[in-house]
Amino acid sequence: MAGVAIGFVALLALLSGVPIAFVILLASFLLVAIDPFVNFGAVPAIFVQGVDSFILLSIPLFVLVGVIMNAGGISERLLNLAVVLVGHLKAGIAHVNIVASMIFSGMSGTTTSDVAGLGRIEIPMMVKEGFRPETAAVVTAVSATIGPIIPPSVPFILYGALTSTSIGKLFLGGVVPGVLLGLWLMAVVAWLAHRGHIVSTRYTRERANLRLVLRAIGQSFWALLTPFLLIGGMTTGWFTATEAAGVAVVYAIVVVRYVYRSVTWRELFRMFCESAEYVGVIMVMVAAASVFGWLTIQGGAAEALLTWLTGARLEPMHLLILLNVILLVMGMFVEATSMIILLSPILVPIIRSTGIDPVHFGVVFTLNMMIATITPPVGICGLIASQIAGVTIQRFSVEVIPYVAAMIAFLFVILFLPPLVTFLPNLMFG
Repeated sequence: MAGVAIGFVALLALLSGVPIAFVILLASFLLVAIDPFVNFGAVPAIFVQGVDSFILLSIPLFVLVGVIMNAGGISERLLNLAVVLVGHLKAGIAHVNIVASMIFSGMSGTTTSDVAGLGRIEIPMMVKEGFRPETAAVVTAVSATIGPIIPPSVPFILYGALTSTSIGKLFLGGVVPGVLLGLWLMAVVAWLAHRGHIVSTRYTRERANLRLVLRAIGQSFWALLTPFLLIGGMTTGWFTATEAAGVAVVYAIVVVRYVYRSVTWRELFRMFCESAEYVGVIMVMVAAASVFGWLTIQGGAAEALLTWLTGARLEPMHLLILLNVILLVMGMFVEATSMIILLSPILVPIIRSTGIDPVHFGVVFTLNMMIATITPPVGICGLIASQIAGVTIQRFSVEVIPYVAAMIAFLFVILFLPPLVTFLPNLMFG
């Protein structure tokens, strides 16, 4: 009964607009207050230990890379390359939106940097081409979900750090699903355009010749080199995921400051401040979730869930299906990053006990959470894109339905075909 009351209080706080990190801390302190066997003095230590991780150091660095690439004019170069490659297709700028996100995802690792950075360019461009604002907002938000699937990926880093899963394997495991997701979303756009559900006043431009393609690649060459540098360095053992993030920051600064000469040192300082503000929110959430996770383990919640699931004698695939259905429903009401932080330490021991590959589950789990970023009422990508486009969340919610259905279908394809995830990690790491 006490647990139900705490859950009710936490839900009221969440609905009242209290930030999710403070809701988690509120629930944690209430749990401590009602449990006489928990030492209150241990809570601050657990809070600090939650962020005392070498792997988590890569999160602010990768976020900083995304901010530098966005503000340093890289986004425009990558967008121009996408226009040259697919701008001639029917509903061309919608395809450009998706391809640009696929390319940019190899540098940022977060959905918010994609939708907030590229979205400010892509949404006005789509509206200018004759697309309805809600269509522009939806395509931008949906394409941003590719970002954390194609490495580098902040959600993968969080999942790996919290569950002791190889970050390198997770990064490689996301390559094939990320590329396939981009192609799948382009197919959805093509189908909707063919059926007349996506309408623009004109279908962009003529097919680019080889000279224009090569020129666009040359203009964005140094940016395109980033993901190859990171993945190549990690798979060959030159550096770890955290060290790769540091290398990426130095590389990004050199490119925008000395190669493209698009930013000043003062502007770089502002980028550091902007990144620190965003990362501070994530780290407080990680620390708060560490306290909550520790309390649930001390209280036996994780053990009780494990006992219930093992007692149900579900086959591994049936267990995966059940968990993903639950996660899809929860994702409509809980912010995606919070769910990764809260649930990963609880779910992965259950996954391992049934023989499911934690790398496969990590990619499926992250993809599930990316769907949560576009499902109302709390889908962060949907909220940001709607604000940029100037449309209500109600109009966005209606427009996003076919894309959500398509992404759920894609999720279960990845779920039922583990080799799509595990092939590259097994090939590179054995």
